[in-house]
Amino acid sequence: MSLVLRNTAWSRSATYIALHTSSPGDTGANEVSAGWYVRKAITFNAATTSGATNDGQVDFDEVEDSGLTVTHVSLWDAESNGNMIWWKALSSQRALSIGATPIIGDEAITVTAGGGFSNYLIPKIIDHALATAAYSPAATVYLALYTSNPTAADSGSEATLGDYARQAIAFDAPSSGVTQNTDEESFGTASSGPNTITHWGIRDASTSGNLLIFGAWNDSNVVANGDVYKVPAGSLTITAA
Repeated sequence: MSLVLRNTAWSRSATYIALHTSSPGDTGANEVSAGWYVRKAITFNAATTSGATNDGQVDFDEVEDSGLTVTHVSLWDAESNGNMIWWKALSSQRALSIGATPIIGDEAITVTAGGGFSNYLIPKIIDHALATAAYSPAATVYLALYTSNPTAADSGSEATLGDYARQAIAFDAPSSGVTQNTDEESFGTASSGPNTITHWGIRDASTSGNLLIFGAWNDSNVVANGDVYKVPAGSLTITAA
């Protein structure tokens, strides 16, 4: 989220796949630990709104010493240590005996993104995360108000309140995948209306541009001619899904 919302650099050069004998959770726990085992480099096809699949088969080294059962896989930004990017349970666990060679088949893994990301952002953020293609974020992002759900396709109705204009918005550094708007955003005094504001969107330009992330307000608000609409600091929360 820092990359998209805070224009914070996130350099990516390669991606590695790891095997786990139980759920990695958010810490990357339960990775296979054996003398023969090492993570393997993996590449991905260009992402679409449906996600990205791995490009080519990945072969791990031959199992030695004792068998094991693999239940999950994960993706990392380094061959050892580093940061876990994504993880998933296998559709069925794999029991590997001594002498077996663990294999990840071509296009066997699909990495997806959601959580209010737009169709514009989904492939870009997946490609960046998987080191397929770098995403260049906007230097400033803007809060837009909507009278209907923007949807991932950016098909919602933006507010029409006379002098209404999108407002530049800044976000706190994410903590445990959660960030909030840093300061109050004031849309000034409406010179027409009413509008019932139901949704919000984060966009990469003050006019036109691309929808990045969207969501619904907890409560809708009717803004009439002469009303002032404000978004207090900390009242817009975005959570990475």
